[in-house]
Amino acid sequence: MNCPFHRLASTVLAALGVFGSFGANIAAETPREIPEWLSEVAVLRSEDAQSFQFRANVDIPSQRANVYVSWAPPHRQAVVVCDGADGLPLMIAVDGNVLMYDLIGGQILRFEADPSFEFRVAGERIKMNWGFKSTEKAGAIRVDFASFFAAAQKPENLQTMANEKGRVAAATVLHSQMVLRATASDPPHPMSFMLEFAEGGRPSRMAFDAFQFGSPLPAWHHGFSAKRLSEDVPYLDAEDPKNLPDDTETHLALFKEIMAAGATFLLRPALRNPDLQRSLAKEVSQLNFQQIEFHEKLLHEAWLRALADQDFAPEKSFPPLPRGWKH
Repeated sequence: MNCPFHRLASTVLAALGVFGSFGANIAAETPREIPEWLSEVAVLRSEDAQSFQFRANVDIPSQRANVYVSWAPPHRQAVVVCDGADGLPLMIAVDGNVLMYDLIGGQILRFEADPSFEFRVAGERIKMNWGFKSTEKAGAIRVDFASFFAAAQKPENLQTMANEKGRVAAATVLHSQMVLRATASDPPHPMSFMLEFAEGGRPSRMAFDAFQFGSPLPAWHHGFSAKRLSEDVPYLDAEDPKNLPDDTETHLALFKEIMAAGATFLLRPALRNPDLQRSLAKEVSQLNFQQIEFHEKLLHEAWLRALADQDFAPEKSFPPLPRGWKH
């Protein structure tokens, strides 16, 4: 099951003036031949022979998130989504197991699924999602920064620089700007990427950094003990939901509905944003935000203690955030 915040989430965010038509902007521009080094910037794939890791910082109206991605052959992959306001992990997907911060049921849910992270241009549209897919549809990591330049540029819009210290490409496409920094190696490896766009005066940003290649797995890329989790925090194995009380079964069904709609990561920000809360409540009448707020108070500290108990303290696990981002 793919778990980006699209479909229902994109409907809500579009109503709030987010995203707009960046894909259409790309289609409006005339493609051009880009410098050879830019076309050779490494595409990050989950089948790569070399390990890699990076962070994506998402900052759009009503939503801030930090997404951490790790891959190592032959098949070790992880995607962690943290609330950008305070760094709280909302999803931890590691090597076929997923833990979800469930504010509808007031618990931590476990699913069997593969991490998924995609950020690239295919044809004339941006493919941008992160989360997980069911094991029947194996998750994949695919990040292609060069595809943005290949699809989007008029000749006068593209500026590049290359020397022994590294390479830089920058471009403007209508309301959008992007900057890619890469190594001087052959092939070049990404060092950072930033995409900024604004529709209706609302700025948004996707910024990638903290790249590492050929390194050991990061300290946070490890499994969890279900037994210890169940002792530390309300916990439910969604793959084996036997003899559930009626209200728990109802909450689980609603969480899966929200997850399928792609709005899982909007629930917690909605507690801080009355407009977003009203929009979500309008789309999904079963949502009870008084109960969601109660579950946030119930889960927050217990979840942090449970993570620390299994060597996954966010403030210790992840690299420092860029200036302007505060946990």
